[in-house]
Amino acid sequence: MTELEQIGIDVRAQRPRVARALLHIADRYRGPVTAAEIAAAAGYGERGLQEAFQRDLGLAPSRVVLLLRLWRARLMLLSNPDQPIGSVAAAVGFAHFGRFSGYYRAQYGETPSDTVHAARHRLYS
Repeated sequence: MTELEQIGIDVRAQRPRVARALLHIADRYRGPVTAAEIAAAAGYGERGLQEAFQRDLGLAPSRVVLLLRLWRARLMLLSNPDQPIGSVAAAVGFAHFGRFSGYYRAQYGETPSDTVHAARHRLYS
């Protein structure tokens, strides 16, 4: 299953330019990625990209980037709960730990440290 499928997006079901944009995001979401860069990779202007994503996915491109980053962070925390949470946040593209924690909690209903504690309990019990 691809990373995009993990967050509920089937690239194959998308129009070609939206699919190109999604694949570009999937290739680069861990680092800086701009709407202009995504739009250019897919053959859109920035406004056209926003409209296409909203029409076809009901999401903004920035939301797709955020969801991928959060999913990757969760996977990293669950697979290695002994790594520092701040390092995980930075590794997936978050510069501000507080924002990362807030987004994470909103998405998963628990803080990153809650995830780590549960993963450690499962791992060491």
